[in-house]
Amino acid sequence: MGRCLLSMYVGTKNVAGCLYDPTSHVVVAVRPFLNKEEGDISSLATQLQHIIEQYNVCKVAVGPWPWSMNEEQAENDLIMGSAKIDRFIEDLHKTGILKDDVEHLYYGVRVVLNESGVKRRVRELKLQGREEFSGDETTLFEEFSDVYASQFLMMHYLEMAGDVAFQASNTEESSITGAITAKRNEGLLTCYLSGVGCLGKVFPSGPPPEN
Repeated sequence: MGRCLLSMYVGTKNVAGCLYDPTSHVVVAVRPFLNKEEGDISSLATQLQHIIEQYNVCKVAVGPWPWSMNEEQAENDLIMGSAKIDRFIEDLHKTGILKDDVEHLYYGVRVVLNESGVKRRVRELKLQGREEFSGDETTLFEEFSDVYASQFLMMHYLEMAGDVAFQASNTEESSITGAITAKRNEGLLTCYLSGVGCLGKVFPSGPPPEN
């Protein structure tokens, strides 16, 4: 595995993450979640530093809080969400646990999830009978929403951030993560899952672009 990019999405309970390895062009979810409710900021920083070292991460892109099911959000909510993430990153660094050789940046995009699509996917996985999907459906929905938000943030960054070290493609459609396909229209990225349909959209902060 080469030098990787880590995307993080700070949810209400968990911090979900995805890794991108430019040598294999694969995006994978990081397990387990960083749990905001079970530990203090030093514990979270220790867990994050472990992930950085384990997966050879050289850059961390952190998305805004929160993800939404509605494209129309009050401007004040977006400002407050951005401030919360800035403070979260600052608090992590103040612990002194994170090393200075990894860049942490705020990536200002909005993730709007398709509630029915995410719930459909959760139900599909529960029907498979696997132990990791045997939990409460509401909890699984929240966890999957955080993971998808992190994944879509990563896909938007790879497609549109202009980072030459981490640039997936310049095509109108990409299928970076296997079954999830991203279709690009200017600044808007719409994400689809085979057999489920649209899972969500991600676009720069501000009014959503026209389709």
